Amino acid sequence: MLVSHVLRPRPDDTVIDFCAAPGGKTTHIAQLMDKKGRIYAVDISEEKIRRITENCQRLGFTNVQTQVLTAGKRIAPPASADCVLVDVPCSGFGTFRRHPDIRWKKRPEQIPQLAQLQLKILKEAAQYVKPSGVLVYSTCSTEPEENEAVVRQFLTSHPQFRLESAHDFLPFADASVITPEGFLQTFPHKHRI
Repeated sequence: MLVSHVLRPRPDDTVIDFCAAPGGKTTHIAQLMDKKGRIYAVDISEEKIRRITENCQRLGFTNVQTQVLTAGKRIAPPASADCVLVDVPCSGFGTFRRHPDIRWKKRPEQIPQLAQLQLKILKEAAQYVKPSGVLVYSTCSTEPEENEAVVRQFLTSHPQFRLESAHDFLPFADASVITPEGFLQTFPHKHRI
């Protein structure tokens, strides 16, 4: 949930949450926004959207609009969001503690393909960020190829964006979760996550 704090949504913001299912971060963002503003929670299937919708209804969040993301379909007008969260599909190698079976479901050779998909989603999401807005890229992987490498590649092709230290957004967080470059990075064995 630290990612929602890095996003730093304000009550009147427009927020887009990419790859939002099952809705944990979406509902946390809605809570941080005091159930105000507008949140677009998008994902790739009706089933995923159903889970987000159920979670929002259960928790009483009425400021969340869900949508299935399909090629060519607009979520909102370009450059209209104050905050965009991109929590991409990944290897999940950072979740071994809670999901030890992942070591049999994912293989290291899948990482380059995942990184390409992650970069594609990040580029798609970037078009919705206002010039003064915030774009947060997130994974549950510990692999640099899915994290820092994707961010560096994105920044090379999108010079209008700049990297900001997560420390500036998480002054309450333990210093060990912020890398020297300013990335938020947690490890299951070290941070009990």
